[in-house]
Amino acid sequence: MNDEHLKASMWHIAENTCTLGHGDERLIVVGETLTVDGPIFMCWNGLHACERLIDALAYANGTVICEVILGADAYTEADKSVSTSRTCIAMTTPEVGERILRNFARWCALDVAHLWDMPKDVRQYLETGDESVRSAAETAAWTAARAAARAAAEAAAWSAAWSAAEAAVRERYSAKLEEMIRETWRCSDER
Repeated sequence: MNDEHLKASMWHIAENTCTLGHGDERLIVVGETLTVDGPIFMCWNGLHACERLIDALAYANGTVICEVILGADAYTEADKSVSTSRTCIAMTTPEVGERILRNFARWCALDVAHLWDMPKDVRQYLETGDESVRSAAETAAWTAARAAARAAAEAAAWSAAWSAAEAAVRERYSAKLEEMIRETWRCSDER
């Protein structure tokens, strides 16, 4: 990993206890650098982070969103990097992180709402975030999703079309998620 990349912040989503997890219960604190001993090896030993927040979602064990900087020995494989040291420069509480992630999920669902006949309860929940209609929305969404899955299984062309568009959509969604967290941090002291 080059020096220019090291200066850029990365993302890690921590357990809701604000600890490292995986048997290492050290507390993650903004401004402090955590280290591990021994040789680093992706997914085995080291402190991990992703360049894009949306990629960090795949490895999340909680809702504490941390902006971090990895040490100079970091290396990258695919969408994840690992190092012997990681400094947390900003983080949410579990509650704020959950709120951001739920809002992002609702935004993503609304972004593709035009692709299906969305039940009224689902649209109401997605547009408002009103928890009182969430249960009805989940039931309606699963019913619609099962029907859509059957139809999608018959449409092999959908897979090819999605593959072509996936990278652009992923970048757009990644930018939106990072915008949401940075907006939360700008508007409050929730980091």
